[in-house]
Order: sequence, then structure tokens, then C-alpha cells
Amino acid sequence: MNEWKELKPSGIIALAAIALLIVGAGLGYSRSAPPPKNIGVVDYNYVVEQTAIIQGVNVKLQEIVKTEQEAFNKKVDDGMSEQEAAAALQQAQGNVDRNRDALYAPINAKVDAMIHNVAQEQGLAVVLNKGAVAQGGIDITKDVMRKISE
Repeated sequence: MNEWKELKPSGIIALAAIALLIVGAGLGYSRSAPPPKNIGVVDYNYVVEQTAIIQGVNVKLQEIVKTEQEAFNKKVDDGMSEQEAAAALQQAQGNVDRNRDALYAPINAKVDAMIHNVAQEQGLAVVLNKGAVAQGGIDITKDVMRKISE
């Protein structure tokens, strides 16, 4: 008992704090929260590509690339400097990029709308791109594809 009398008030406070930390740490491990059930994941790139295939966008884009390639080759065959060829190539690539963006814009809008609809139907608060999630979440990729096919 004499040992407690020798303990200073600051020592008692330190012991109490350590005891609370130990007890608190034990409670934290025993009561881990279950993972939330309102987070969805979707393979966005897969859905966009499958939708593009269904709508024939890739075929249209290949035709545009072929047309731009033929136009570029004709310019090169007509004789142009390296600078002119570089400028023509950059212009052709810009045309392909603008056409791709124009072809994919309605697909991206449709996919976004279908993801929103499925998320609302399933009560999901958040939907993340599946490629950015290591584990967890409710995969709604098939549900989104089904909605797009309707």
C-alpha cells in the first residue's frame, strides 16, 4: 500500500490514460463495422466498348481512320517536305480524335444514365469504376449492360 502513497498525481493520470488506451484498443478490434452495402462498382470501359460494338461505332471509326490514312498517303505521294508531312499527320490525327469523341459522346452519356438508373434501383449511394477498387462493392456491370440492351 505504501507504493500507492508514493505515486504522484501525474503518475496516476498517466496510468489511467494507458489503461483507457488499452481498453479502447481492444474494443476497436472486437467491433469492426461491416462493409457498407450501398457502394457499387462497374467496369465502365467494358460497358462503353460493348455498347460501341452494338452500335457499330468501331466500324465507323475504322472507316474514318482509313479515309484519313488514304488522304495522308495521297499528300505524301504528291511530294511534301517533312514539315508538311508532320503537319498533315497531326491534322489527320486531330480529325480522327474529334470524330472518335463525337461518336463516343452519346455512348458515354447513355452509359452514365444507365449507371445512374441501376444505382437508384439498387439503392446505391456511390458507384465507382471497378478498375479503381481493390475489393468490395456490388458489381452492377451486368445490370447496366442489361439496361442498355433494353
